[in-house]
Amino acid sequence: MKIFNLIITICFLISCSQKVKQKKEIYTNLSFLDTNDTLVLSFNNDKCGEWGGDNQNIIVYKEFYKGKNIILLDINEYNMDCDSIENYINKPIKKSFEKKRIKIDTQKLNLISEAIEELIKLQMNFDAEKAISNSGRLSGIGTSNKKLHLQIYPSPKWLTFEKLFKFIKNEKQ
Repeated sequence: MKIFNLIITICFLISCSQKVKQKKEIYTNLSFLDTNDTLVLSFNNDKCGEWGGDNQNIIVYKEFYKGKNIILLDINEYNMDCDSIENYINKPIKKSFEKKRIKIDTQKLNLISEAIEELIKLQMNFDAEKAISNSGRLSGIGTSNKKLHLQIYPSPKWLTFEKLFKFIKNEKQ
């Protein structure tokens, strides 16, 4: 009888442990972002080697409008011509693309959350000893209030950011 009770208890514990799933948290409300504060997600590719390359930015911000906070975003892109890098020394790169005041929906918020999580995981798994020293690829996130700041150089590909940027860029306003 004791063996039978032990077997039933073990089976019960195993079946219960399989049903408990870790719920993935998605921080879609960006509660860490204050009103009139900005969150910048930025990626600089290595198209021109150690000189870097094209730069893409997603700027997320909250504004107080009609009694409540709304979340908006701007995106911009700067394209570099690798054949004339000397033209960029001590001079800003001209914008090649820009969209402003895009309203946030759930899909964009989820992608922003996933991009932040992905960059944190990339940083946690970054192996500086194996990093390529002449890569111009740089990934980063930061808030204007300095509560959050993370940069990876040289950076691996930041796939969720790439997906988010393309989604917003191709979306009709």
